[in-house]
Amino acid sequence: MNNNGFYEIAGLTLFEPSNSVIRGENGFPVLFTKSKEGEKRVGVVEAKRAFPFECENEYIVLEDGEGRDLGVIRDLAARSESERAVLGACLERRYYMPKIRGLYKVSDKFGFCYFKASTDAGDVEFSVHDPYKSIVLLGRRMILTDADGNRFEIPDVDALPKKDRKKIEQFLY
Repeated sequence: MNNNGFYEIAGLTLFEPSNSVIRGENGFPVLFTKSKEGEKRVGVVEAKRAFPFECENEYIVLEDGEGRDLGVIRDLAARSESERAVLGACLERRYYMPKIRGLYKVSDKFGFCYFKASTDAGDVEFSVHDPYKSIVLLGRRMILTDADGNRFEIPDVDALPKKDRKKIEQFLY
């Protein structure tokens, strides 16, 4: 079976530049399908990553307003610059994740871990419940999910100052 067969079995369309186009309307991505008869407006779509930590620009799932998966864009690099911009803005909103630059304080109390940190979006304070489930280490990259579901990223824990690394050392192993 070729790769397209997988999408057919899953009930999804493989959206390629030859059969679809994405345009921005009022800040939202709108999917149009292409055929010999011309273009057909499918509607406003939401973009999400099938593999959010591993493949930021590959395997982008498009879903309709009801949350149903319509299909997959295998690689954003194959799309036009304007399509990449529209989908990129949508993905940026969905996966907004401030990058932690430094840690002022990390403390543990009653099963919660409390953080005071400097991020690229300003200083923040947040708590993490069950840190061994809510803090994920991917190589040298750390993803922290707070008690409200917000995510924060340390792109490279080795790039943090030594005093800050010591504050999170317990989560590195």
